[in-house]
Amino acid sequence: IKIASAPKGTVYYISLNQKNPTLAKPEVREAMKWLVDYSAIGDTLIKNIGKIMGASNNVTTFFEYTQQELIGHNINEFDAAFLLANTTRLGMRHIGNKTIDTLPLDRALYPEEPKHRLVDIIRRFGIAQTESHRAADDALQTAQCYETMKAYMKANGIK
Repeated sequence: IKIASAPKGTVYYISLNQKNPTLAKPEVREAMKWLVDYSAIGDTLIKNIGKIMGASNNVTTFFEYTQQELIGHNINEFDAAFLLANTTRLGMRHIGNKTIDTLPLDRALYPEEPKHRLVDIIRRFGIAQTESHRAADDALQTAQCYETMKAYMKANGIK
């Protein structure tokens, strides 16, 4: 994937693998939000686009100011529901970012395929033979799958 710098249309991938027993602990997930350097994000990634306003709502503030689409595999059934449940539980603002889910997108574009798991898609597209189940790798592979699907849709006149 080649990433071009642009003030609009940039996509940021943030992912945690909840199948890892350590990452599945609620206290670890809660602590993870404090590991992100939100000041650096404000000074670099979203410089001149938005600003980080406070530590109490760092996660939702980041998403609100980027206004970028959140792309993930099964994001609508898992990640978005997870964010909604936890922002509600913590009394935080809900994010309103649009989501793009590669799972139903793959099902729609390739209905003849018997399986639509991330590992099946990355193998089909020649991205990798295995899924590492690591957050950064899963996010990158999902991005590569999405870019491949976008190219397929463009080549076939699908909107």
